[in-house]
Amino acid sequence: MQNTRWPNELTNVRWFAAGQCPTKVFAIVTCHCFADLVKRAAPKTFNKLKPPHHSENKINFTNTANIHQEYNSARHNRLSAFHSPGGRAAGDCLCLGYWDHAGTGDWFNPLNCGPNHNAVPDCGVSCGYPWEVDINNGGTAQINTGTAQACETFLGKDTRQQSGNLSVNNGTLNQCGDMWVGYHGKGTLSITNGGVVNTQFGAHIAANAGSSGSATVDGTNSKWTVTVDGAGLNVGGINSSEGGTGLLTVKNSGTVTAASVHAWKSGTLTGNGTVSTTGGTTIDGTLAPTGTLAISGDLGFGPGGTMHCNVSSSGWDRAEVSGTATVNGKLSVTLTGFFTGDFPILHASSLIGTFSSFSATYTGCLAPSIVYDYVNGYVYLHVEATCQ
Repeated sequence: MQNTRWPNELTNVRWFAAGQCPTKVFAIVTCHCFADLVKRAAPKTFNKLKPPHHSENKINFTNTANIHQEYNSARHNRLSAFHSPGGRAAGDCLCLGYWDHAGTGDWFNPLNCGPNHNAVPDCGVSCGYPWEVDINNGGTAQINTGTAQACETFLGKDTRQQSGNLSVNNGTLNQCGDMWVGYHGKGTLSITNGGVVNTQFGAHIAANAGSSGSATVDGTNSKWTVTVDGAGLNVGGINSSEGGTGLLTVKNSGTVTAASVHAWKSGTLTGNGTVSTTGGTTIDGTLAPTGTLAISGDLGFGPGGTMHCNVSSSGWDRAEVSGTATVNGKLSVTLTGFFTGDFPILHASSLIGTFSSFSATYTGCLAPSIVYDYVNGYVYLHVEATCQ
């Protein structure tokens, strides 16, 4: 049966004539064609659709209830169809747009977005459903003014050879879905000059093994917010597993807000801005402040996590935590110059644990060590001279 809404997109689906539908029908569908699958299957009767796990890419239908009711319920609960080969949640992102401008271009110019080049992505107006937007050709989409919309947004989606870039410079992007900065490929997200990105469900930098992703939130009033309660931001992974090489830089009064932030083993959180969570910031990879990085909420290090700081007589890197800091893993410090004294490299309202290892890189006759002040919630770098 031909798909009339997106003729070239519906693949690997076996259709059954009326009365021939078996008890269970297996289908692999691209997410933006799920609506057609449901509409064409409407005369059949099926029981409740169970949302599959992220690692799956299949949906089983059985025939004991009305599909219209279940489809509407599924959309309300954000039931996910899964796109092969990624196996990721797609939810309501039923229209597909892909960036095919060869270089840097304006998001709001419909000529830059295929396949039809006659509409700008949104959350349900131009094609009847929210848009998934893929930037895979190495190009850069710019949102310099105004407010853009999209459902799921992929920067470097399908293969390691693909890459995509998105710049939100003094504009706004409101998403009704997830942000993927490097899914299987390479992605770059830049939020600068008061730019704002509101991601509704979840955000992921370098989601899968072999991918790479970098997101930067730079400048006063530059913000990246994951808006749904319980939705987190993953750096170097996805909700349940490690991924590729991810970097999140929050600097110069930029802010990131999410229910949780997780830097996985190959993920790095850096900068001198503010990271705000209700569920805590978890470091299984690297925390590398550049100046003072403010952590609003709790901070926890896994046993494989690392904190790295640069210290000199004129300044030093540190983390300022409004909640509880639970330290573990490795503390690494680089000292530049000759100086002595006590330098607070972490401060929290409450301090738990110790770093399991400490290393320092320096020249000259210095003796650096770590001092824990649990009463006042400080971790100090203590530096003494060993020569006159």
